[in-house]
Amino acid sequence: MRWTTTSTWIRIVVLFGIYLLIPAAWFGVSRISDSMEIVKSLVFLILLVILPLLAIVVGAWDGVKEG
Repeated sequence: MRWTTTSTWIRIVVLFGIYLLIPAAWFGVSRISDSMEIVKSLVFLILLVILPLLAIVVGAWDGVKEG
């Protein structure tokens, strides 16, 4: 395991930032505007499906690249 590589930590920080920024941006926008149900469904799809898949892809890429 290569937890000391800088690129691995950068990828972890970027994923963590994405997980924090997308929900924060969504809740900020939803308080300002009147959003429809389809938009809410799309956001939950992003939060529950797309972001975990992104984490899996980045983790696999890091595993292949760093060994």
